Amino acid sequence: MVAGGDPPRLLEVDGSHVASPGIAFKEGRHWLLGRAAEGKSHLDPPLSNNRFWEDLREARGNGLHLASSHRELAYFHLGQVWKRVKKEGDELVIGVPGHSDREILALILGIAEALSIPVKGFVSLPLAASLETHRDHSLIHLDIHLHRIVATLLRQGDQLSQERVLTAEECGLDHLYKEWIKAIADEFVRQTRFDPLHQASTEQELFDRLPWLVDEFRKKPTLWLEMGEAPRRHRIPLDRDLLKEKSANVVGEMVRLIQQIALDQEARGRPLALQVSHQVANIPGCLEGLSALEAVTILPLKYGAGALGLLGFPGTLFAEERGRGVPFLTRRPWFQPVSDSLSPSFLEPCPPQDGLSPTHLLYGHVAHLITEHPLTFGKGPAEGRRHICLEGESRDVSEKHGSIHRQGGDIILQNLSPHGVWVNETRVLESYALELGQMVRVGTPGETLQLICCLE
Repeated sequence: MVAGGDPPRLLEVDGSHVASPGIAFKEGRHWLLGRAAEGKSHLDPPLSNNRFWEDLREARGNGLHLASSHRELAYFHLGQVWKRVKKEGDELVIGVPGHSDREILALILGIAEALSIPVKGFVSLPLAASLETHRDHSLIHLDIHLHRIVATLLRQGDQLSQERVLTAEECGLDHLYKEWIKAIADEFVRQTRFDPLHQASTEQELFDRLPWLVDEFRKKPTLWLEMGEAPRRHRIPLDRDLLKEKSANVVGEMVRLIQQIALDQEARGRPLALQVSHQVANIPGCLEGLSALEAVTILPLKYGAGALGLLGFPGTLFAEERGRGVPFLTRRPWFQPVSDSLSPSFLEPCPPQDGLSPTHLLYGHVAHLITEHPLTFGKGPAEGRRHICLEGESRDVSEKHGSIHRQGGDIILQNLSPHGVWVNETRVLESYALELGQMVRVGTPGETLQLICCLE
């Protein structure tokens, strides 16, 4: 994730998205990276790599044509992101997990220098994400990455400083997603005898739709999920408790780390103020499990809090350390970091409200007016009509995929593609009446558009 620009905000780094996952996929003689790789990573797992940022020290050749090491994959990925954002600023401050050591920072710095990226310094992400003082509490920052959980104790004095870092390896999001997918597949087999993991295409589809499932389970306890190729579609109900049950071991590791930190001399005998990243907060059952800790206050952090917090670091903090090379800041004075009003639509969909109907279709950060004249969307050019050109790397997206128009008091979606359109994960092959707050997904892993209402 990258924050910057004027006004300060999270920047688009991967198509229309503000986050680019650390995933690479070998396609022919080339590497796909980020979301393009994520959308194919389960079609042929041996050609996929999601450990190159985690295991940056890995330098052995892997026999593939373009990349001989994790460092080269990190080079390609960072270069792709930098190309998207470099017009917004002339220096880069890099936030890293608190457990990062000097060797890792040196490797990242070497990659950045090879890309001619002017790195001003490194900052501990828990430090950057901390917005408020909690003087009477022990302040702990909790985050989960693809392959590990990280808990960081922060000392609150005249300055905020990183005191202690504990990690639990091989129980991160990658492990959690696989547990959830297997559980959902088992439910399909139990209820319909259809196994989504039997074919790579349906396995990939299930992974692609997982973020929507997790988000929807925040609002309702039961969802219907439909899979399979037409005309043999299979539809089953899924309970939030299924994902909650499969999250128990990961949540247990989080609790163990926090309890271990609570025994630290700095934290002993004081109530806990627990900052949790948006990745942690989105795990079904996680906040309930953490709330069971004795004398704990849960503080969910804003989406992108670490990246946005980096913008608040004054240049003088880096200048003071410049004599020793590129600095790594693990302490800072108290100040209010720069924040923005961005709340990505895929994380916090606008709920339906009585008396309001959709007025615009939101794609990325741009809202397009809905009128009686069709507003088309697809990967093709506009050709003189009202059209949204979908810029992502999703497959199964037609040149002219669908359209939306106002018909009386209704907003009508018209499918124009043999691949269909998904509305809140219901497949639409003809037409559909849309409501405020609904999400329209096109292709796989999918470009998303949202029905919103702009008030006068």
